[in-house]
Amino acid sequence: KSLIDLLEEHSAASNSKLPQVHVISFLAHIPSAGMGICSSARAVHPRGDAISLALQPQHNFYVEQADRCVALGGVGFHLIVLNSKFVDLATLQPLATKTGGRVMLYPHIDNSRMIQDIRVLFASNIVLASDVILRIRVSADLLVSETLANLHEDPTYENMYRMPLMSSHDYFTFDLNHSSSRGLMDFYPDIRPSVQMACAFTCFAGGRFHRVLKVSTIGFEVEQTPSRLLDQANSSVAFAILTRKIMRETLNLGLSHARLLLFDWLVNLSTCVFKSSGVVDPAAFNGALVERVVGGYRHLIVVPRLVWALLRHPLFSETSIHPDERAHYFSLFRTLGPEDVKLSVHPRIDGFVGLAEPPITTWLPLNKKALQESGASIFVADNFKQLVVLYTEQARLLAYPPPENSKIHELITSRSIGRSVFPRVIITHNSDPDSRHFYACLSEQENAFNAFMDSVATDVAALLRKA
Repeated sequence: KSLIDLLEEHSAASNSKLPQVHVISFLAHIPSAGMGICSSARAVHPRGDAISLALQPQHNFYVEQADRCVALGGVGFHLIVLNSKFVDLATLQPLATKTGGRVMLYPHIDNSRMIQDIRVLFASNIVLASDVILRIRVSADLLVSETLANLHEDPTYENMYRMPLMSSHDYFTFDLNHSSSRGLMDFYPDIRPSVQMACAFTCFAGGRFHRVLKVSTIGFEVEQTPSRLLDQANSSVAFAILTRKIMRETLNLGLSHARLLLFDWLVNLSTCVFKSSGVVDPAAFNGALVERVVGGYRHLIVVPRLVWALLRHPLFSETSIHPDERAHYFSLFRTLGPEDVKLSVHPRIDGFVGLAEPPITTWLPLNKKALQESGASIFVADNFKQLVVLYTEQARLLAYPPPENSKIHELITSRSIGRSVFPRVIITHNSDPDSRHFYACLSEQENAFNAFMDSVATDVAALLRKA
């Protein structure tokens, strides 16, 4: 019998759902015997649209097991892979992601953060909920067109979803649409449209399990012009939603098509910005102009570089990478918060001139020229999974590694707290082989980025000519 069989028998004997069960499974190789066996034929590193096929499960055995966990109440699986060899995460990961568990991949166990990550998973400051029921209600002229998450739709009630486990680290994305062709202002001349979310769940507190109901109502402002809408945009939230949508299209339409959709999104956004700003002369267009005009809206200034970085990220890169690594990113990005998605795609680099002073620069461009011109001698790169401190030659007289009372150590501590993944801290200098981890964050070769933006400018000019 399988573990889920035994849990179902226990639930039936007690005539009740299981309040909260965490199953941690350690994997060192691909399942090769018994139920749920997987073939190693897909161990090759795919290219092109074969990448999308490799992200699809070989069979639905583990999806079906996840569905059984939903009926049990609060049973979730966490998958921990301790090998660089192929285990077919694309087939296995639904057992974790569809039950609210985590997928953790450690190709090199000797320097992994596994113990820290497991501690984070059950940390006292994390709210762990089980047997979660989520209901969404929207006001007139709005409807929930799609959920970009691993929630299970209730077969009986509309806009009701279930999940065995959930933590306070988890984020879920819902796509809203108009229910008719009428504008929002016709419905709401004096009041705001709104969304109400009701969440019922079981949590452990005071030595026993409690059933909790929380209700949250959010009202939205309706802007009258595209310019005001762009000025109020939250680029981190918009980028996280965009990333999830491109993930969906990668699975449905193939990687090449999804990459084209991502590029077209940036072209359409840039065209809208140009129309709103009044700069409509296509004759003088180039990539630098597009980046400058889009950056005229302060919340959008980083968007072109985010899209550029996302196209080069292992999620959507056309280069051949380990299939389990890409599948791991797909499971991770489904529930990451907006700021964490942004960090994972476009690392943050802060520059320091000393150990006692706060950073003199933040969010530096990801190229060597920007670092050289910043005036800093120590840099901290944060790509969500790693915090890399780099001492340059100019910092050779400063204490190494940074002492506990330094601003750099303070920054590392503050960044490590509250994440769903405990970042690996690497302190290095230019002559150290570990410095490669820092320079791997410098993804913006200026010539390549400028050529990319010139391609965007060409398409924007073409759209403006047609307008």
